[in-house]
Amino acid sequence: MKKTISIIAIIVLSILSIYALIDLIESAYLVMRYEHFDARSSGNIFGKFIFIVISCFAIRFILKWNRKKSTS
Repeated sequence: MKKTISIIAIIVLSILSIYALIDLIESAYLVMRYEHFDARSSGNIFGKFIFIVISCFAIRFILKWNRKKSTS
């Protein structure tokens, strides 16, 4: 049961990370094309980057936890 929940969490976080990565690239492109980097646009892009990093660490943690539980 826990492994199933972990796999579902990994899939959901992976989908969110891919979406956030595409959104980050699109936002950076639109800011470079139509605006200039000010505090608000830079903060928005930085927040998206931080979300991607946290999602990747969460996926990595869940994978390590699953491997540790399955070998025990």
